[in-house]
This record gives sequence, structure tokens and C-alpha cells, in this order.
Amino acid sequence: MAIDRTPVWKMSGFDNSAAGFGELFGDFLDIVEVPNLIADEPFTWESSLIGEDNAVLLNKCYEQLSKDKQLRIQAAVKVLKSSSGDNTRDHMNKMMNSYPWSDIDPESTMSNVVDYVSRSFPAMRYLHNTNYYDVHVYFDDDQVEQARACKQSLANMGIRCFDLCRGPVGPHPKRMFECHAYNPLQYYKVANFLSKQSLCVLIHPNDGYSGEQQHFEQARWLNGKLPLINLWRRRT
Repeated sequence: MAIDRTPVWKMSGFDNSAAGFGELFGDFLDIVEVPNLIADEPFTWESSLIGEDNAVLLNKCYEQLSKDKQLRIQAAVKVLKSSSGDNTRDHMNKMMNSYPWSDIDPESTMSNVVDYVSRSFPAMRYLHNTNYYDVHVYFDDDQVEQARACKQSLANMGIRCFDLCRGPVGPHPKRMFECHAYNPLQYYKVANFLSKQSLCVLIHPNDGYSGEQQHFEQARWLNGKLPLINLWRRRT
């Protein structure tokens, strides 16, 4: 079965403004609230939703994953259950009928779960198929202490943060600091925290090349939006 991998920013009718970002991710961030993900809660595939044999197979595959990948599966299942409501069983059956399932390659089998949720629920699609995410947090000269406190809070969460810039740099029109989200759990932490702050934030995927497409077409903004300087177009 062909999987629709159209990025969410290219979907018809998607609002690429800060309001559109909030609408897309608001409920999603509540679903994958960080404390619920980091809590060491037992997770199991429910036979009542997918059948006894399927539950045994998926639980066997799930148990062989690393903790980080288990958390990604948990997040995907939470999105599926929350978004489908009374139709959860139908969605689960549709998912089981859409892919080949095997315990020979647990990671590939479990990736089918993320594929299905990514295709069915756009909020997950933004997290799919990228190396990591660059996060730029902008501030004015009178917001330096606020930026430092924000950076320290992110560092305390285990997020890799870089020094505060002394002035505009590259395509960024004002001072900022950068941090990286290397996996879905870190992405949830960063986006959830920064969505509740007042500083303007740019989030964009880094798939090995950070250029015009990543900064403009694939950009996500929180708490406003700034006019980036298109250095790449100047070079052509």
C-alpha cells in the first residue's frame, strides 16, 4: 500500500501562520504531554481493539524496541486513540489491514504504526522522516535575561542549547539562540515548553541540509513571525 508522505506544510488548505501551527498542534501537544510520556507506565497492545493474535505479535515487537522508540509508539497510539474517539477500533483494524506484520524485524513492523498515524493525522506527519529539528528562539536586547532563563530551562530538560548570539546572524534578523531536538520526545518537550513562552520561535526540520526550503516552506512559528533574510535566493 502506497503511503502518503506529503509534508503537512504542503497540504491543501493548511494555514502556515502561527495560528495555524497552534490549531494543528494544540490538542496534539496535550495528548503527548511530557510527564505522561516520561512516566514509566506499562504499555500494551489491547486485544479488544486488534484481536488476540495481533496483540501478541505487536507486543512482542514493541518489547524489543529501545525506550526512545517505545515512547514514539506510545505517542502515535495516543494520537490515534484521541483523534479517532469512538472509531478507534475501526482505525486499528484499518491499520492492521494496511501493512504486512511480522516479528522478524520488530523495528520495521513498529514503524508501520507511525506511518499509519502520520498518514491519518497531520500532527504526526511533521515529526516524520527528518534527522532533527533546529529551534531558534528570538529576543530583543531588553529580553536577554528572559532568553537566558528560557535557555536554562531547556538545558535542564536535556536539550542541547547553544550560546546567545550577540547580534543578527545568517538569515535571522535579530538576536537569538538555537537548540536542537534530536528525537520525538525532545521535540515534544521543546514545542510544549516554548508554546507557553512569549518569545518568538522558529522551528524547522534539518534533513542534512538547512537551506531555503527548510527555513521558509517548512518553517513553523510560535508567538509571532519574523521576516527572515533569504540568503539562498541572493546567491542564485
